[in-house]
Amino acid sequence: MEIFAVAAVGFALKHDIQFKKNFLKKFAGIEEDVENFESSIQAADCTDLKLENSKGHTLVVTEFKTWAKLQPKQNPWLNGKRPDDSHLPFWSEADNGYGYQLGQKNYNQFSTIYYIVVQQDGISREAVCEQFGKTFQLKSRSWKSLLEPSTELEKDLVTSLGELGIEELEDYHMKEIKIENGDLEALFQGKTAIELILHISTTKLGDGKATARNNLMRFLTDGSRGNIRQLGIYVPQEALKKLAGIRANFLTNAWYGYFSENNQPFRAEVWFYCNENAKLELRALIEKELNLAVIQENPDENGLRIIRADTEALRDFEWFCKVLGI
Repeated sequence: MEIFAVAAVGFALKHDIQFKKNFLKKFAGIEEDVENFESSIQAADCTDLKLENSKGHTLVVTEFKTWAKLQPKQNPWLNGKRPDDSHLPFWSEADNGYGYQLGQKNYNQFSTIYYIVVQQDGISREAVCEQFGKTFQLKSRSWKSLLEPSTELEKDLVTSLGELGIEELEDYHMKEIKIENGDLEALFQGKTAIELILHISTTKLGDGKATARNNLMRFLTDGSRGNIRQLGIYVPQEALKKLAGIRANFLTNAWYGYFSENNQPFRAEVWFYCNENAKLELRALIEKELNLAVIQENPDENGLRIIRADTEALRDFEWFCKVLGI
């Protein structure tokens, strides 16, 4: 997956000058002379992605990590040591450290070298070191730095990386999902709705992936009956107390997903189960937060049924999160 991620970022850098400007600003803090940076991928052992500005004598090297950990020779912050510690494997010839490699004659034309590590849950930090007669700008960034894309190609890149499984970018991919007109192909064949439901359960509600998957499959097997079809999952009991506002105090159970009855189109819905006295307060809360929602009382069970209105502009991910208070 790492190779695909690097290739995707490299492609966007070559074909979108605005993305190149955004990338250099967000990751390296470079805002000038951007058009003179030429990019290439995996041109040497110590470079996943390289941007060279020969006129400005500046080199930007980026090491991407998706799931794998940084190797000692790649890590200028190893074991909490100061990055300018020359005994680190990063600077060591014996360890073939990346800092050592970048300091050799192959890179003599560059007086300033940016070495940037991009990884999941990466802590943002920076250091400046003088080694091998060069200035090293060392930076650590997370994949979240790619969020808030400004061009169509950049949006496609972030979406694709999220679909590849880079967790920090999955929310962006999920936020783009909106089931229109009860689209069964999107619901079942494309599996986008299943992905979204599981994503909310595991990342927002703290459910384990295996547990969430089993609960959803059980619901798919047992949850549809007669003229009713539904694709959804119950909020884990331990997560109910973490929901925002009065939800945590009043709810005995909650369900979210897609619901259809009497062969009508599927719609995004959230069902809140609570005692009779809590209904009015919950209804007032939802009406205030989502003035476009359709709210019904469950005739068979105590609680409220909140249905996303056809005119609602929010995507499904945002709508579910807003109603659930997560």
